[in-house]
Amino acid sequence: MRHANTDRTQMDTDGDTFDDCDNQRNLSAEGREQAKRIGLIIQKLRIPIGTVLSSPYCRTKETAKLAFGQFGVVSKLQYSFTKNSEEFKRLGADLLTMMKKTEAEEKNDVFVGHSANLKDGLGVWPKPEGVLVVFKKSGEDIIFKGMIQPDEWPK
Repeated sequence: MRHANTDRTQMDTDGDTFDDCDNQRNLSAEGREQAKRIGLIIQKLRIPIGTVLSSPYCRTKETAKLAFGQFGVVSKLQYSFTKNSEEFKRLGADLLTMMKKTEAEEKNDVFVGHSANLKDGLGVWPKPEGVLVVFKKSGEDIIFKGMIQPDEWPK
């Protein structure tokens, strides 16, 4: 899942200070409501959720918390777009590797992150913010199944 809607008047000013939300682009009020709504719909539809992992940025952690409750933070999910070409390729590959290592069969594991990582790791460009990208694991393959736009969830 790409993080929910952000406040575009804010900018990431220091990519290595993940706990300082004042130096990051954060969720907007609309984004907070969006994440809560998606989480409630997932619960209402009884979509089974397994492990939830988040990028260390404040916007992704807040999205994970509001939508899913419990989550872990993984530095390998950090925003790759601002990195050098070698590092952003590695971060994309790290996401693919993490997805291949999932073991849940009865539940859906969730990675809350950023658009560039998904593009670099799996060739999918998740737009807009708040989109949920669905993959199916089949053996060692990760198969793209589609995207659920934030406004496509049932009311």
